[in-house]
Amino acid sequence: MKKKVGIIARGITDGGVKRFITNILRELDKIKEYEFYLLYNQEDLFQDSYKRIRKILIKTNKLKFDYIYSLKEIKRLNLGDIIYTKNTIPRTHIKQRFKKYLIIHDMGHFIRGLYPLKDTAFMRLSMGRSVDMADKILSVSEFTKKEIVKTLGVKKDKIKVIGEGINKEFRIIKDKKRLNKTIKKLGITEPFFLYPSEISHRKNTRRILRAFNEVDNQIPHHLYITGGKQINSNKELRLIKKNTRIKVLGHIKKEVLIDLYNLADACIYPSLYEGFGLPILEAQACGCPVITSNTSSMPEVAGRGALFVNPREIKEIKDSMIKILEEDLRTRIKCLGLKNIRRFNWKTVSKKILEVFK
Repeated sequence: MKKKVGIIARGITDGGVKRFITNILRELDKIKEYEFYLLYNQEDLFQDSYKRIRKILIKTNKLKFDYIYSLKEIKRLNLGDIIYTKNTIPRTHIKQRFKKYLIIHDMGHFIRGLYPLKDTAFMRLSMGRSVDMADKILSVSEFTKKEIVKTLGVKKDKIKVIGEGINKEFRIIKDKKRLNKTIKKLGITEPFFLYPSEISHRKNTRRILRAFNEVDNQIPHHLYITGGKQINSNKELRLIKKNTRIKVLGHIKKEVLIDLYNLADACIYPSLYEGFGLPILEAQACGCPVITSNTSSMPEVAGRGALFVNPREIKEIKDSMIKILEEDLRTRIKCLGLKNIRRFNWKTVSKKILEVFK
């Protein structure tokens, strides 16, 4: 009889975590030895069709999904193993007998000032309780594993590093017609830098904008932002309005993002804190030189294929925008980036997840 495994995916927004889960599902769907059940509460979240994964849509709010209806479905389906895909385990699940495997993407809520105080207090309490009750913790990077051990006192052998991968769709595009179509559709002005993230304090948006505003009289570039805005981003929005060469594209389709990586002179990603940093790999796979931070997980992920800066130093970010345009440096970073992505693939990640069930 096949082992029945539940996958809890609630509260997922566009971004790295969603792409992580989508790619993991694609790989797990190829596995014949298990029966997988995907429990989620957003109708438009997982529209892919699967051969072996059964989708269970529970239309309700977050609290009712977490504390009532997801547990009812787990019991009804008699699931023996549950994967929690985003940092926490609901309190009502904790004392249940089924095995609990918790994926932790980052420990950002334990870093002062990265998130609103209310969210921080809730997540600190919830994550502390969740790691205690999990049978196994799955970390996306060695850095995040160290943070879990240091911050929550979890023993190292309870944590398995599974990493992340890079979707094969992220690649160098040689189809000029396709790229020109994207330029025309979005009204892109070349040359440009790409900032593939949300407008938020954590992503260091304000310093990136200030650095660009200080350097825009020295280079002809525009700056395009592909993420949405987060709470308390009014100061960032005011900086954007002051410069006509900065444009917020908002959330875009994956195919369009791939085109923009191919067209950009550089990917600007000096985030204050990352548990992994998937956009780094995406840019590298598309042959786009990366500027990123010399802190948290980013050096681990980028390898030698990036130009590193102190994310809190505006001058370093500004200088990197000029330096990245040097042809020899661009070529070297591009080659090292393409070499670096060979270390990461979703098939390996899914295998590491499956190992915890054996």
